[in-house]
Amino acid sequence: MGYTLSWYVPGSVLCVVLEGRLTRDELVAINAEVMAILDEAGGRICVLLDMTQFTCSYHTSNEMRLTQSFARHRNISWIVAVTDSKLNRLIALLAFGSSKAKIIPLDSFKLAADFLEHYGLSKV
Repeated sequence: MGYTLSWYVPGSVLCVVLEGRLTRDELVAINAEVMAILDEAGGRICVLLDMTQFTCSYHTSNEMRLTQSFARHRNISWIVAVTDSKLNRLIALLAFGSSKAKIIPLDSFKLAADFLEHYGLSKV
């Protein structure tokens, strides 16, 4: 499996780690799991998307845009995409740029942690 889901901040920040090349089936599975969490959420959730070990190509943005409908869910606030790769950053911006969630591309987990802490969503 090329992805894992866990709570970065329980009930507030969901961490989605993407690794290697993901198939369309894996992207669909990620979306289903995140949608289930968002459907059950009592409030708005931030998705921390770890793309540091993600391998992609230019067609990946279209696959992600078509399969990741969680980005338009009513209970999503931000998608914080962590990657130091310019290609992965572009993929994230293209895939989630027209979503309801605000996309925040950051270069490191330190920057992501600082961003989340600024908004009162620091890790316990």
